Amino acid sequence: MKDVIVIVPARYESERFPEKVLCPINGKPLIVHVLERIMGSGVSEIIVATDSEKIRDVVRSSAGCRVEMTKSDHKCGTDRIAEVAARISSEFVLNVQGDELIIGPHMIDQILEQCPEDLHIGTLYTRFEAGENVFDTNIVKVLTNRNGRMIYMSRTPIPHRRGNDVESIDYFKQVGLYLFRRDVLLEFSNLEPTALERIEGIELLRALDYGLPLHGIYSDWPTCDVNVPEDVQDAEKFVGDFDSEKRS
Repeated sequence: MKDVIVIVPARYESERFPEKVLCPINGKPLIVHVLERIMGSGVSEIIVATDSEKIRDVVRSSAGCRVEMTKSDHKCGTDRIAEVAARISSEFVLNVQGDELIIGPHMIDQILEQCPEDLHIGTLYTRFEAGENVFDTNIVKVLTNRNGRMIYMSRTPIPHRRGNDVESIDYFKQVGLYLFRRDVLLEFSNLEPTALERIEGIELLRALDYGLPLHGIYSDWPTCDVNVPEDVQDAEKFVGDFDSEKRS
């Protein structure tokens, strides 16, 4: 396994959903669900990067993970984990989003095993399921080339389907799991945010804009993230069904 440390960014004042990572999902804080699933992967260390003493206390008491306090003015989660990455020694840093509810050990193993040796940045992506709303702007859509290199990411459906007489399209969405070579992460955090990043609200567009290679790996593992309060009810059902299937 690569020399990797997992860092989970956990912001208290989420713009779309304040205190989101502490929201109870079936009676347990969202971030604790995430941390417990990461623990099953066998990674050497998990660190939560947060600007909130409240989050720190919940994580320490409920999950027992290491917590590093960060500045409160970071514009994105990747900049937050970069502050912590500068304090540690590890070849790779895996950024797991604190609202990515179904992060299984399989997904972590997959990104660590399948990313190329010359990796700069890697992420997982998966297919939209039947019935999912591809027009939901809370979900980031992705396009890769034939070699897995990321072409673009957007909150609108890509590619655009022009007319009804073209071939059918499968849409793909990003999974909140990003693997950085540590030196690339520190370089990324020192780059000025770009217009595309600000317009779309997608931090990894900064990497594409500056020409940093971004590798995408397809995963067929189910996903469930919580973006807004309206997602909670569906998330509770999804997690309940998912855990019941694992036990059966």
